[in-house]
Amino acid sequence: MNQPSHSPVDLEQFSVEEKIAGRQMAFWASAWERFRKNKIAMIALRFLFFLVVVGVFADLIAYDKPLICRRNGTLEFPIVGDYLID
Repeated sequence: MNQPSHSPVDLEQFSVEEKIAGRQMAFWASAWERFRKNKIAMIALRFLFFLVVVGVFADLIAYDKPLICRRNGTLEFPIVGDYLID
């Protein structure tokens, strides 16, 4: 049986920093650039950002009182009073 001959691996070609487009980049910069090139990953990141924004403002989005009302001829903002008191 003939076994394929293995040539020694040049370990100098592997380094902690990657060469991308002819320049050396740090690990996180390289990871971010590779992530940005992936369209599905960027769509997922935007969707995740959207969910975080909705989560932060969920109380305002699903508020059960009026945001602005006119009572006795004056404009009132019940939402502001509720958040300043609590």
